Amino acid sequence: MKGHERPLTFLKYNRDGDLLFSCAKDHNPTVWFADNGERLGTYRGHNGAVWCCDVSSKFPIDFTFNSAFQNCFSH
Repeated sequence: MKGHERPLTFLKYNRDGDLLFSCAKDHNPTVWFADNGERLGTYRGHNGAVWCCDVSSKFPIDFTFNSAFQNCFSH
């Protein structure tokens, strides 16, 4: 899995196990296809490192927290 420019800080699979969500110090949370590692998309909007995210069945990413502990995505 290549795509982040800085070290990873967090990885999490969705409930079905077909998507992998990654957070990194490059401030770009990313979602990948778990079976082949292909990038599905990147979430923009953070100004610093992203430490974690949570995934639900309703929304791809419920929330993320950056290095300033700001909640940047929430549904």
